[in-house]
Amino acid sequence: MLANKLKFFTGVLPIIAFVSCAGTPQRVVDREHVKAMSAEEADSRNISNAAAVEAKAHDFVEIQFIPGSSTLSDSAKASLDAVIEQSKKAGKIDEVIVMSWADEEFPSKSQKKLSKEQRTLAENRSKEVERYLRNTQSVEVEAYNMATQSNVFSRWFNTTDSRLKKSLMAAGLPTTSDVNQYPSKASHSVILVKVE
Repeated sequence: MLANKLKFFTGVLPIIAFVSCAGTPQRVVDREHVKAMSAEEADSRNISNAAAVEAKAHDFVEIQFIPGSSTLSDSAKASLDAVIEQSKKAGKIDEVIVMSWADEEFPSKSQKKLSKEQRTLAENRSKEVERYLRNTQSVEVEAYNMATQSNVFSRWFNTTDSRLKKSLMAAGLPTTSDVNQYPSKASHSVILVKVE
């Protein structure tokens, strides 16, 4: 019995420590994920957290897709539900930002532009997350395809897309215009939740 209690607290303690910082953007994770997290995943989480801080988001979650698919897994849906519910406890949700990557890492030393198939895959992932959140949580969503660069018009007029991608670069998130190698975001979406 003592061994079971010890296992419970050993598994729950990292989760409590991870989500207990009030007012700080957080990633909602389950116990198995915390235990299995590699050094690269931890670096990726830290970069996502920095992006959330840069975007003034209250909470965030990073979900993973099966390569080649834009279908949300049950685990991804549960993570999306959890981050929205967690944010609602802090106040009224002001904005949800979805950033989705393709399966290929970009930047690439061997290619300057992702294929149309990969750009479409990232777009479909954003649309799937957006559709799920609108239908189940009744929140408005802004989606960004992280497999495409901001165009010249966006950069000249400093549009939201351009500003977001610049802020993500500043936070260390990989975008198609990066020259540095960061922890992989391939096959992932990062969801930032802003609260009023």
